[in-house]
Amino acid sequence: MIHGPCGLFNPKSPCMENNVCTKKYPRPNNDNTSIDKSGYVLYRRRRTDDTCTLKAGAVLDNTYVVPHNIKLLKKYEAHINVEWCNRTSAVKYLFKYITKGVDRATAVIEKGNSATSSDATGSGGSKEKVLRQRNEIQDYIEARYLSACESMWRTFAFHIHKRKPSVEKLIIHLEGEHNITTMFTEWMVLCRRSAFTRTLTYVQIPEYFVWNNSAKVWTERKKGKSIGRVVAIKGPRSYDELKTYNDVKYPDFKSVCHARGLLDNDVEWLESMSEGARTASPYQLRDMFVTFLNNCFVASPKGLWEH
Repeated sequence: MIHGPCGLFNPKSPCMENNVCTKKYPRPNNDNTSIDKSGYVLYRRRRTDDTCTLKAGAVLDNTYVVPHNIKLLKKYEAHINVEWCNRTSAVKYLFKYITKGVDRATAVIEKGNSATSSDATGSGGSKEKVLRQRNEIQDYIEARYLSACESMWRTFAFHIHKRKPSVEKLIIHLEGEHNITTMFTEWMVLCRRSAFTRTLTYVQIPEYFVWNNSAKVWTERKKGKSIGRVVAIKGPRSYDELKTYNDVKYPDFKSVCHARGLLDNDVEWLESMSEGARTASPYQLRDMFVTFLNNCFVASPKGLWEH
């Protein structure tokens, strides 16, 4: 898939702005694929003798090749630019299109906006054309545009969008804070019966099992795909096992999470307290400690206090 031609060969190309290609073609030759400081990929473009000469005399080589996927080009028989994305901003860019809403357009039916000089003279006006005054408020009316294709699609009640895979919201609660059988308690029952489920985290269970809400049990999944969303311990058979790590039973869940490394450490707060201890008064240190507790995430308040 080739870009252009543009530049000197075609300065009126749509991609040209101030005599420069806005798509940055031709791209430089590279022996290896690399990523620049901004996170953009610089693809390998070998310097070869394989070129293509157009009627206008433009000579195109690898520097004009647009990144693409051959399977997609053959399947859809269309030009499709495929790029490798490695930045979180790509997610924001994707959701901008999903959530931007319906197409919009403004249509107005009105009388002619000008008159001939003879019409103007006959009505007592000047010989100049009488132009309609612009109504800026009316120009910015937001109206929904519904094409014939979309009208037909909605008339026949076809699906406008779909979600795949389905997401199972996993319930979680503390010990003794439930009056009914829940997904969480039945997960532990499942782990007692099956060695395989003890290799899975709570999040992975919906991939292999389906929650039967009427019978309140997990049943083996036979079709379809689903994913769960919560964090992160494999195969506990009781609440006591959730509090145990490396054969040590911790008094609460926060302590065991800290031992597993699931919480941020307190190095920053420890260093701040150590630095303040050199010059601050006891009252100022206590005030700093309370500030950390109220405004920061301190994994181990007791350890910070004793330090």
